[in-house]
Amino acid sequence: QKRNDGNDNNDRGNNYHEAPGRIINVTSSTHVLATRGFDFEDPMCNNGKRKYTLFGQYSQTKLANLLFTQELITRYGNNNNNNNNQKQGLLCFSVHPGIVRTDVVRNMPWYLKYPDMIFGSVVALLQKSPSQGAYTTVYGCAANIPNANVQNNGAYLVNCHETKASQHAANQEDCKKLWELSEQWADYDDKSQKKT
Repeated sequence: QKRNDGNDNNDRGNNYHEAPGRIINVTSSTHVLATRGFDFEDPMCNNGKRKYTLFGQYSQTKLANLLFTQELITRYGNNNNNNNNQKQGLLCFSVHPGIVRTDVVRNMPWYLKYPDMIFGSVVALLQKSPSQGAYTTVYGCAANIPNANVQNNGAYLVNCHETKASQHAANQEDCKKLWELSEQWADYDDKSQKKT
């Protein structure tokens, strides 16, 4: 059925072009292992101020995902003045997919790989399949927001529910600082981009 303006008389179709874009950043509950927050002094463990450890660095990267998501909201979310050309700003979420049974250990040291092989059948009982692990990511992409499970733009989603992340993930100063550091690493000049 067509309306007079030529559009399908379908709510989903009518709202499609008005819906804000979405960005989903996959993070992990292991971000809580970054107990001192993001390490700006030695983020790559190459300045001699912090020793590299597998889970220590992993937790840093997952905290970075959360900080990045919050800064995206600050810069491009619904209340940002830079969105004059959009009816709504971006919707951005951080997602913890859960403990998913994948081949993630293939490049790990033997002392982590072999126990995983030995106890894999037992651990598998606690793990999600890859398809199950994708549920929350797909939910963040497709669900109507806000709803009973998710109220806030920038939410940290676990098992399709908004969940509180660590206090370091909400540090607005660190969010801005990490964004600016990322621009330096990427050799990105925001002012020159706006001119073009």
